[in-house]
Amino acid sequence: MRAALPELRLDSAGRFEGTAWITWRSFGWDPTARLRVAGEVNGMDMALTVTYTSKRYTDPEPEHYTLRLGATPDFSGIGCLL
Repeated sequence: MRAALPELRLDSAGRFEGTAWITWRSFGWDPTARLRVAGEVNGMDMALTVTYTSKRYTDPEPEHYTLRLGATPDFSGIGCLL
C-alpha cells in the first residue's frame, strides 16, 4: 500500500493528526479508502496511530506504532524514524 499525506503541523503539545489518501494497493482497490493518522512527538520518540477507513470497511481497528529518531530497526515494537 502507498499513501500520500499532506504536511502535518504539530500543536503546542507535540500532537498531530491528518488524513492520507491511498494512491496504490495490490488488492481490491477502494477509491473511498483513507488512512487517519494521529500521534504525538515527545523528544526523540513519536507515538503514531494509523486507522484504515472506507465506505466498504465500517469497523476500523487502529494500529499503534512507536518510532524513535535514529533507532536501528529491530522489530521489537520500536521502529526507526529517519
